[in-house]
Amino acid sequence: MSAPNPLFVQLIEAREALGLTRAEMARRMGYSTSALLYWEKGRTSPSIDVMQDYAAVVGMSVTVQPTETTGAATHDMFARTRLTDDQLAAVRRAQHEGTTAA
Repeated sequence: MSAPNPLFVQLIEAREALGLTRAEMARRMGYSTSALLYWEKGRTSPSIDVMQDYAAVVGMSVTVQPTETTGAATHDMFARTRLTDDQLAAVRRAQHEGTTAA
């Protein structure tokens, strides 16, 4: 088993900081919990689309940039929009309000 992509590690940390379980994250993304587990453990590599979906749920974004030498998209990806403590608190409040309103 290999380690997950360093970018995905940032996304996992964001999920954990928000207090989202794997099951809840998978539900919000529309994937199975086992698929999410495989990505998070580095057993399989998620597609760019999956990483973008994951990032959106945790309030981040993923951008793919072409390399200078080939122009092809590579693993030169990075996560943007790290949440500040205030933003994270606002996300948690919104999540709580969403669960209590349902």
